[in-house]
Amino acid sequence: MPQGSFGCSWPTQASAYTIVEEIGGSRVSSTRVCLATCSATNTDVAIKIQDLDKSTSDELSRAQKEVQRMSELVHPNLVQFYTAFVARGELWLVLQLHAAGCCEIMAELCPSGFEEPAVACILREALNGLGYLHRHDIIHRQLRSSNILIDSQGAVRLTDFGLSGDLVEHGERRSQRQVRVWVRARASVRFRVRVR
Repeated sequence: MPQGSFGCSWPTQASAYTIVEEIGGSRVSSTRVCLATCSATNTDVAIKIQDLDKSTSDELSRAQKEVQRMSELVHPNLVQFYTAFVARGELWLVLQLHAAGCCEIMAELCPSGFEEPAVACILREALNGLGYLHRHDIIHRQLRSSNILIDSQGAVRLTDFGLSGDLVEHGERRSQRQVRVWVRARASVRFRVRVR
């Protein structure tokens, strides 16, 4: 079994995980995220499952990059990667479990928006994670509220490194830095901040 975070060994067989429910995924790709329990460690985890038969070559390339990236990165503000394996024609990424993304928590617990100190705390923690990535010459490229997760203790972590890129290419710093910025109209309404 591969060594995962905290020196724990994580099984690489689907039979070692009991899927409890689907908790997320992508509407445009063949990926879903499930809450599961690992029988070997008695730990709840998130498992990102990608159907390899239904995946495009771009999706497969992103999945390969994400596994590589996440296995190399360790920081308190990045989601911990435990292990990855292929089972029944699916790629399983076993990850640290979080309560939800920022938008989901806001919609459920704070429908009128987060208080300003909460927004400042979330942004500070997200920026700590981004700072770590940038110090290692990595750009995230897909930073959005659904990729900023909060665990049950309130810790903030970044996830989804499938589109991440390198700031250094062939030993030289990349000179062309283009970043797409877009926000759906519906999502932009969710980022209200209550100011006292």
